[in-house]
Amino acid sequence: MAKFVTILSSNVRGELERRPAPTRADAFKAVLDLTIECVVIEAEHQWLHNETVSIRVEADPDGS
Repeated sequence: MAKFVTILSSNVRGELERRPAPTRADAFKAVLDLTIECVVIEAEHQWLHNETVSIRVEADPDGS
């Protein structure tokens, strides 16, 4: 079971993606992957002008 989760969210669209991870270090690796994916999205002009995008790492409330 995952003990941590990396969450990509937007103030306009809500939660966009959730990636479970067994360790906090793995969750931070997911942050790197999501950051690169967000750069691609930005290059394709898919984010809205005033959209706030965030990536956060949290303890997984469903993990054990």
